Parts: sequence; structure tokens; C-alpha cells
Amino acid sequence: MLNLKDIYPIGIDITDQHVYAAQFHDTSQGTEVGHLLAQKREPGPAGDHQPGDGLLPVLKTIAKTRRFKGRMANIHLPEKHLNCFNITFDLKPDQMLEEGIAGECRQALSFPLEEAVVDYVSLMESKDKKRRYKATVVAVRKEIVDSYLSLIRRAGLSVGIMDLHLSSLLRIHRYLFRVSALDDTLRLPERSRWADISRAMQGRVLAEAVLMGRYGR
Repeated sequence: MLNLKDIYPIGIDITDQHVYAAQFHDTSQGTEVGHLLAQKREPGPAGDHQPGDGLLPVLKTIAKTRRFKGRMANIHLPEKHLNCFNITFDLKPDQMLEEGIAGECRQALSFPLEEAVVDYVSLMESKDKKRRYKATVVAVRKEIVDSYLSLIRRAGLSVGIMDLHLSSLLRIHRYLFRVSALDDTLRLPERSRWADISRAMQGRVLAEAVLMGRYGR
């Protein structure tokens, strides 16, 4: 009989000066923290919005630590990259909730909404007025997300979740999906590797987007 056992992802919190990693595992007593690791990192230049190569050796150490099982990681970005703000808005009769949030974000952000990955931490409808909502929004530039994804892959890890607000050591339910619109169907073998797919997509991408999904255990 095949016995499939869950492997929890490695939760990684990245700060300006430290990196913390932890992984849960199931025991007869319930879910426990199986391994913890904390390491200093070389900080990047002041005001730099990129992760910096000083983070790479620490991530490689996490990937090579045998007490961590698997290579899937949940990442929490440094707070300096995050834009957090509150919004209050009235939803029009023909307007979807996401459209109302997007409209407020477009005004609040200092950079174009099309260049952002956006999530909302909380959302409540006002008790005083129908279709009036209050939300706490967190946004980060897509280029920053892409930089961290690239660095994490170079370290030998895979990203399952990039959490924008609470610690990834505790929260494991944000998934990022990159979607590409192509000018035609790719005709590749069923078991093609990502490198083959990426190579075949070159020069054929009409538009791209990043979708954020949610999962809860």
C-alpha cells in the first residue's frame, strides 16, 4: 500500500540583517516545529530595493540543511519593500469588489498599479452604509517579487508562497502564479521541462500577469 506523507514547506522570514527558517512536521502528538535556523545576512546598500547577492549564501545554507525536508519554501519579504495602507470606498451598483479595491490602490500607490502585486489583509463592509467597505491593503513592486524569486531559485529552492503581511513561519496560504498570453499554442512534448517551455515562449508573449491564490490547511 502506498503511504503518502505531507511535507510542510520551509517558512523563511527575510529581514534586512537576518534570515529565519522553520519547518513543521506531524507527530503522534500533533503538528510541531521540526527544525529552526537563524542566520545573519549581509545587508544590501541603503535604500536598495533589490535582495542583493549577500542573501544568496544564506538561502543556499537553508537548501543544503538536511534537517529541512524538501525544497518548497514560503517566503516573507522584508518590510521595507511593502506598501501597507487603509482604504475606504463605496462600491457602485455595477462594480465588482476587486474593481473598487483596484481603483483605490491606483490612487494610493506611488507607482503604477500594473507594476504591483496587491493583496488585502482585511476587508469589512460598513454597518452604517450599504456597499461601503474598509480594507487594509499590502502591495509590492512586481520587479522586487521577481528579483527574490530568481535569487531563491538560484539557491536551489522552489517558492510555493510569497506572503506579503504576516510571518511565513506561521502563515502558509499565499501562492503566486505567473500567467502568460501567447500569440499561438506551444507544440511541445507532454513532459517538457520549464527550460524548454521558457525557450519556446521567447518572442511570443503578448501579455503577462501575476495571480495570487489562497490555500488553507
